[in-house]
Amino acid sequence: MQGDFDQTIRNVFGSEDVLGGPETQPSQQEHNIAGPAPVSVPEIVSPFRCSICGEPSEDICSACTKDTCDNHRCGRCFRCSDCCTCDVSRVV
Repeated sequence: MQGDFDQTIRNVFGSEDVLGGPETQPSQQEHNIAGPAPVSVPEIVSPFRCSICGEPSEDICSACTKDTCDNHRCGRCFRCSDCCTCDVSRVV
């Protein structure tokens, strides 16, 4: 009974691969193929430089809008060390 069904499918679709025959089985060579080679991603460097020390920066002073690095920008008032009026002692 199963053989008749298989033959009908072969007649309709015209190939063995519909039934999972040898054409659909991956070859041993296909199993050994490695995935795509890893791609190295370049490190992104900020195009902006701190106006005080020249280090890469991502922030600006809220008062004078100079580019500032983390070392020269106050965490309280968000101003550069030149504009900051906070009474916090700084280590230089």
